[in-house]
Amino acid sequence: MVRIAAVYPRIDGKSFNMDYYTKIHLPVVCQRFAPYGLSKIEVDKPLETPGGAQSPFFAIGYLYFPTLAHFQKAYASVGAEVIADISKYTDVKPMIQVGERVEI
Repeated sequence: MVRIAAVYPRIDGKSFNMDYYTKIHLPVVCQRFAPYGLSKIEVDKPLETPGGAQSPFFAIGYLYFPTLAHFQKAYASVGAEVIADISKYTDVKPMIQVGERVEI
């Protein structure tokens, strides 16, 4: 299982619209990537740090694909369309991690 994490760091002066992200953007991501094997989307909506301070992130989104090849095909086929929507909910450039999920 491959998990793609889109990490949106909280930066002073920057904004992030969680409603748009969860209600508009991610359903579009699901619709566009599902034909290429996307099996699940999850979002971490930050509450606070363990010490009670504000989270250093606006959000972290996770996309799950069966293999790296499935993700690569999805990204090559419709990734540009998905990326073009980012500016509609944030002015933060997401950090993207593509990783193999390991359960312990």
